[in-house]
Amino acid sequence: MRWDIVSFDIYVYFKKPKNFSKEQCESYFKDFGISIQIHPDYDIENAFGFLPFCIKADFISDSLKNNDYLSGFELYSEQYFYNKELKNIQSEGIKKAFFKRKYIANNSIDNILKKCDNYFTISLGSQDSFEPLLACLFSLYISKYFNGVVFYCQSGEYISDFENDIKGIITDLKSDFISGNLKTHIFEKWL
Repeated sequence: MRWDIVSFDIYVYFKKPKNFSKEQCESYFKDFGISIQIHPDYDIENAFGFLPFCIKADFISDSLKNNDYLSGFELYSEQYFYNKELKNIQSEGIKKAFFKRKYIANNSIDNILKKCDNYFTISLGSQDSFEPLLACLFSLYISKYFNGVVFYCQSGEYISDFENDIKGIITDLKSDFISGNLKTHIFEKWL
């Protein structure tokens, strides 16, 4: 995965929970050595707009360790209808091929997608160095705890089990932090 591009989207398809626990999400991030706080007033269940995080990362250079940082990404929540999506893909496929597609991705991914009723669009820019790390961990959290699947627009891949892959991505991103090659915003207070 390349992180030096200007912007891209990640889609996370999942079964919408009865309630979304910010505390559970924050605890999940701690497993990766990142202490976060999601903005207390942000309604993730009806996400529409910038999702702000306050971050205290223990893995960045000593000179920057004593600060809290502000970062985030655009997050949008929408309903998902598997049959409608499959029909759209099948009608596009008829124009390009002689056969009708049976799956959106493949049998195992489609079995997960069939159970999904919601999806998040996570839009990343290059506003700061924390954005890709937060987006990857957030997409992993949603797909893992809400039986979902992630679609990376950049690569065109659906991924259902990428915890090992994300550890490599996090290691790569952490090396940028350790080297001090950062674009950051100091957190002062929630607005």
